[in-house]
Amino acid sequence: REFLGDNIVGHSDVLDVISVEGHQSESVLEALGRWCERQQWLPIYLVSKAVDLELGILMDCEGRTWVDWGERSRVLHEPPSGARLPFMLWLHTHPRMGAYWSLTDQSTLRFVHSFTERAIVLGQPGFLMATKQGDEVLGRSEDYPDIPWSNNTFVAW
Repeated sequence: REFLGDNIVGHSDVLDVISVEGHQSESVLEALGRWCERQQWLPIYLVSKAVDLELGILMDCEGRTWVDWGERSRVLHEPPSGARLPFMLWLHTHPRMGAYWSLTDQSTLRFVHSFTERAIVLGQPGFLMATKQGDEVLGRSEDYPDIPWSNNTFVAW
């Protein structure tokens, strides 16, 4: 049974693959990357929540994705070999928490500001997105005044 690409129709298919091949399998990583390319955030969150691990996805300026699994409370990204800057997206999940910028997230946002266009955190009850245009940050910065991003868009599932 092949689970690559468009053959994966939902998060339950990915969970079936995880039960056989594990969460690090190429099929799972490819599905997560494709959902990210399509901006289908909910299945990414549901898989992360079911596995009870954070995951992070980087998307470079050519639309290629790098998926890394972490622990229950953080993701240490492997250097994305071959990636081209700027990153169009840094996405990560909070499978046991809400969608907010944790202290670790705020530190990461400060670090990646100069080479990342958008950041998203998936949690309950939805996702939070910060966007940058050039050196200007769009949205409200008063929520997190110490980081060069904004807490500009929250979307409920």
